[in-house]
Amino acid sequence: MKILYNSVCLFIGWSVDFTVLAPFLIGAICASLKSIGDLTTCQKINDANWKRPDMKNISNGIFAESIKTMSSGILGGLAYTTSSSNIGLSLATVTVLILNLLFRIGIAEKKAIELIPGEENNKKIFDFMETQGGAWTAQREVVLRTAELHGYSSTKTAGAQSRIILL
Repeated sequence: MKILYNSVCLFIGWSVDFTVLAPFLIGAICASLKSIGDLTTCQKINDANWKRPDMKNISNGIFAESIKTMSSGILGGLAYTTSSSNIGLSLATVTVLILNLLFRIGIAEKKAIELIPGEENNKKIFDFMETQGGAWTAQREVVLRTAELHGYSSTKTAGAQSRIILL
């Protein structure tokens, strides 16, 4: 064993300290158990009739993760693993999208504003954008930037455009 170890280390240029093997094995077991939990949670999220974990699927997921981690280590990168918080975030995102669709019922998707050429329309545009942005639950910063852009474009095309339609 020592001859093989020395020949591999001399050939590749790597060295191995076997005293750190036990902590690495404990870390690998902990990461695998965490991944099993994460993959089980994903199965629960994706199957409404879920009864028990599909161990073949979990085995494939653990194998793929081990290949990824070993490849990353060989290339000198960091070891990444599944993220429980991101799994929960994906479920929350779907929930938020569904709730957003439900509560947007009845909100008109198109609104129009009449702008009279020659008048100062920036205040009208700003008020219109702020009102509609609030109704559409748009972020305030996005609404302000859009209002600023429309205000700028209306001053540059004062006589050419008399109606702005926002979708």
